[in-house]
Amino acid sequence: ARGLLLGSRGKTIIENNIFHVPGAAILMEGDARYWFEQAGVRNLKIRNNLFDNCNFGVWGSACIETGPCIEENLRDSSRYNRNILIENNTFRIFSSPLLRIYSVNHLIFKNNKIISTQAYHPQENLEDKLFNISHCDRIKILSTNTLQPDY
Repeated sequence: ARGLLLGSRGKTIIENNIFHVPGAAILMEGDARYWFEQAGVRNLKIRNNLFDNCNFGVWGSACIETGPCIEENLRDSSRYNRNILIENNTFRIFSSPLLRIYSVNHLIFKNNKIISTQAYHPQENLEDKLFNISHCDRIKILSTNTLQPDY
């Protein structure tokens, strides 16, 4: 369904991996009202990985996403996941979005390569933008290198 399901308040490093999964490669989910699993992540580094055409199945809506099940009326004030660094990765993508997050405080996305492919047919009903960010604080998208298609 997905690559990694994360929920740790300790320092976590995801480094030098290859992800090719039918859902989100990295999902940060958790709550205390439905699945009763995971805490929000703290101090997460995602670096030097290859994300190869992830999200080709029916699970998930982005390559990296959060889904902390925060009630809609509490999203303006809740920041469930914190301190996330996504750097020096290669994203080979056939569809958007690349990043879908909400209820996050402090995320930096920098020095990543994005390569457009035609490996799969784009999923229907997905947004047509690379980054879907809402109800977040201190989000920085920096130095992203979008390369020409590899087909």
